[in-house]
Amino acid sequence: MSKKKISDSSGFQFIVLPNTGFQICRDFPLSREIDIAEYELWELATKVAEEHITDETVKVFSKHIAVNRIINGSNIEATGWIPCDKEELVFFRLTKPGNDVYIDLAIDTKVGAGNMFRNQIHCLLEKGLPLFKKKYCLANFFVEEHKEASGVRGSLLIDYGNTGISAMFSPTGGGPRDTKLIAVNETFDPEYKKRTDDQKRIVKSSIALLRVSSNPKIEPWIVMGKRAEELIQTEPLCTYLFAPKKYVRFWPERLKPLEPSTSYRGIIGQRSGLHPMLTFVKLGVEHLLNTLIAGLVNPEFTSHRPEIYPIIERVILTYPLTWRDSDKRIFKNLFREAVNKYLIVDEKINPDIDIELICSEPVAVAAYLIWESIFQYGIDSLKLMNSTLGNLNGDSHLRLMVLDIGGGSTDIAVVEIRWELSKKRDVDVTFKMIESMRFNRAGDRLTHIIVTSLFDFMKKKYKITEQLDFKKEPMNYPDFSIQLKREAVSRLNELAEEAKEHLSKNNNSWKLSKDNETNLSDCFEPMIRDNVNEDSDTESIQYELSNEILEQWIRNDRQSEETNGIPGFMDIFLFLKDLKQSLKQRKRMPHAVVLSGRTTRLPIIKKLAVEYLNMPFHKVRTLQELLPITANRPGYESADKISVVCGAHRFRFGDNVRFIPLPEEKIFNRYIGTVRETPDGLVLNKILCKPGDKPPISASIEMYPATNTRIGNCFRKEGIAEVIAELSNKNPKEKRKIVINIIDDFTVKLIKGKDIVLAEWVPGGNDIIVDNFNDTGEIDSNPPGFIVNKVISDTSPYIYEDIEYEE
Repeated sequence: MSKKKISDSSGFQFIVLPNTGFQICRDFPLSREIDIAEYELWELATKVAEEHITDETVKVFSKHIAVNRIINGSNIEATGWIPCDKEELVFFRLTKPGNDVYIDLAIDTKVGAGNMFRNQIHCLLEKGLPLFKKKYCLANFFVEEHKEASGVRGSLLIDYGNTGISAMFSPTGGGPRDTKLIAVNETFDPEYKKRTDDQKRIVKSSIALLRVSSNPKIEPWIVMGKRAEELIQTEPLCTYLFAPKKYVRFWPERLKPLEPSTSYRGIIGQRSGLHPMLTFVKLGVEHLLNTLIAGLVNPEFTSHRPEIYPIIERVILTYPLTWRDSDKRIFKNLFREAVNKYLIVDEKINPDIDIELICSEPVAVAAYLIWESIFQYGIDSLKLMNSTLGNLNGDSHLRLMVLDIGGGSTDIAVVEIRWELSKKRDVDVTFKMIESMRFNRAGDRLTHIIVTSLFDFMKKKYKITEQLDFKKEPMNYPDFSIQLKREAVSRLNELAEEAKEHLSKNNNSWKLSKDNETNLSDCFEPMIRDNVNEDSDTESIQYELSNEILEQWIRNDRQSEETNGIPGFMDIFLFLKDLKQSLKQRKRMPHAVVLSGRTTRLPIIKKLAVEYLNMPFHKVRTLQELLPITANRPGYESADKISVVCGAHRFRFGDNVRFIPLPEEKIFNRYIGTVRETPDGLVLNKILCKPGDKPPISASIEMYPATNTRIGNCFRKEGIAEVIAELSNKNPKEKRKIVINIIDDFTVKLIKGKDIVLAEWVPGGNDIIVDNFNDTGEIDSNPPGFIVNKVISDTSPYIYEDIEYEE
């Protein structure tokens, strides 16, 4: 028996760190001392790769891994992927990007061999008979131990939004201007080269599962970002979460049966039963941490060794304005578990990583604006700075209203800000929240309205009769599959977002192009094939959307009898009107209104804010307009996208500007009582407490058998009410006298009440109010038919005939 030989046991090494995500290195050089001709090596690698071509894991990996596939318009010549070990997630392949042969390497550092420090993994090819095999070592993986690396200490700051995520790594001792957004290269995104800088810095929150093992100890493969939204069109049955943050909510035992759940299924593999949505939010958080760390260690997936060794000392998070303490704990625990799993590497290096919920999202926006203004104007010109932000009195005091309308939710905060310059020329800035409000209506609601109108247009033009609900079987067209439904919903969503972006930048209307209409109609091909006569003249019927039409739809989208009190997008501004009157009575009107969030780019948002706050246009401005011109440096062009994470950073690392949050006033700012319905929406019936009262307040209510009572709040006695809780008497025969404690403007606790069930409503809506057509395919829901019948009931503005229509 001959001794087995490895031609080069050392070779070049791709150095990785454990718990740094899925690491890739493209175009890695082969060992210089391989004693085999390149063409023979290529043939051998091709043959070995063919032996694994039917492996399910290799198939999914090959299809989705983010490596070079095209160079100069041509497919890159490459062998298939070869596992280094059939039990491990470590792979390599040979490529020919030019005349020379290179090797691509990929390793999962979360589990198995990739998680074992000091481990060396060979990329081997074998040739010869079983007893006389010769081994060729093409390259090596080496898993380096964290404590032996020269690490960069710092803090990880994350803005985890409903629809977008941004993050920063702030080195300890670094200045605020040195910190940049982390550009994320999603590991499982074969289209990574086409992603814009914005798509890499502001990552879509949506997640999809690629590979799932029935063994719960084996972690699934996950993809997030734009790729997840594209993937669902072709893989409709995999588990997919749109805006996963909406599922961050505490569910007490009595309400556990109501907690949303779904199947646990990847493109390959699944686990039995239904699982709480929060399970998948947790997976998304874990994947996010891994992706961010991987983006720091190897940002372009080309480094032969880590560019930096990030040693995380703290993770800093922002949160929605009116999250209850229970929701904040859930959110913090999600990150705590992920941090304990992936980021604590050695007791001597970082023995205890802090998880800090630093401030609410609108407060972070205000902090970013104040810091940038102080930085640009200078501490000797603070009065000038203050006057540009609306306060002309010459004092060190500013009152801002932040209207933050993102994708999934709207936060409104009125913040008192004061500052003082010390002898050391430090600036102490104090923050105090004096009013807050949140709606689970935001940009996604506008998307839903536009999607409904597009779908309504398609149904009328092409005589489409089937619905897009994923759970319902087709009535007349069995070949209208779930895949076609998923693809239709995704394309409708993309077109609606395109329309919103166009209207935010242009005065002219957005038109559905012929190419886009053709692509959309392909999803309905089974019905169109039967319903549209080739001789019929439908070509001239087109879709057009203007800012004026969108404004009309927004004004129609408000709570009414038809919605059972569920608010629409317009209710944001109706509540703003009541808030303005309340602030005016208390002499607390804001000096300026800051419009933040991508939805506020639409001109109608500023128009409605000015109208319902009754303030001049120059006092209602977007964040981009309020920032000094010099703040618009490279990478910071879209302030509304990055303001939250930048504000969180300045809140903690503002150099000589220190932000000091003050406790909110322990009084009620609203009227709170039982709620009744009217034709114009919900109003208070019995007043239980009023503005100025000190919490908590105990209140008694009598409930009839088998009835429900809603508790709500509003700024004026006769104003529009927002529901904050619902009480249900489950006894079918007997009255019940109950006692509740009203803790604050949003929180109610049941103290006494037999057979009574209390359901807290999340601030801004019911248990879960989401425009969830991306999750369910239920176009025009909440309630069914409301949007098409009430909001866009007049079809003439957006369906027109134009025989000479051109692209």
